Amino acid sequence: MKKIMAFGLAVACLTAQAQEIRWPSANSGWLKGGRYVNSENLSKMQAGLNREQVRDLIGFPSYNEGIKVMDWTYLMNFLVNGETVQCQYKVLFDNRYKVNAMMWKPVGDHSCPPVEAKPEPPPLVVMSADGLFKFDSTELLPQGVAEIRDWATKADRNKTYQVTAYADRLGNPQYNKRLSQARADMVVRALSSVGIQSQGRGAGSISTTNCVGRQASAALIACLQPDRKVEIR
Repeated sequence: MKKIMAFGLAVACLTAQAQEIRWPSANSGWLKGGRYVNSENLSKMQAGLNREQVRDLIGFPSYNEGIKVMDWTYLMNFLVNGETVQCQYKVLFDNRYKVNAMMWKPVGDHSCPPVEAKPEPPPLVVMSADGLFKFDSTELLPQGVAEIRDWATKADRNKTYQVTAYADRLGNPQYNKRLSQARADMVVRALSSVGIQSQGRGAGSISTTNCVGRQASAALIACLQPDRKVEIR
């Protein structure tokens, strides 16, 4: 679709010529309802192609406009966000019957070629590991189970989520890697128990805070709390 969009921008600005071009009524062609677009083939349309090459790429024109005409018109269907959008597409030939320009005309109130909205990335859910697990443990707290189940009631049961668990920088990095993986696996099992599919990954230690110190004092543990987390996306 990106290639078609760039291609459309390059050829749709023929405003001076557009005033001289005649477009058939959208539904007057022999091919009723139009044809759905092969995006890859359409992206290969360019100046210099002969008629046989055009037919190979996008088929016969949708309208009976004559044999030796200098333009072909197509009625094309695009599937955009689950709905069919129609555009007329005109191919102009020179006196050697080689393509020298292409144009679009909307059928309805939309742009041509249409631009499909990019799907929004899934929202990131961040849960504090301190609220889910006992400290330095993979055992889920009752409140952690409740938090996961509450989130699951709003989750999409038709998709697979990515669960990523993190540990703070205290302790051995290899141990923290194993701990975070075990916690991710525990959340995956908890989600599976309520019908949510997910995959778990332990990211190990991270350091996103400006906490001072290396000894595991109560103050430092509290300061590093934001790094002990589980993300679901």
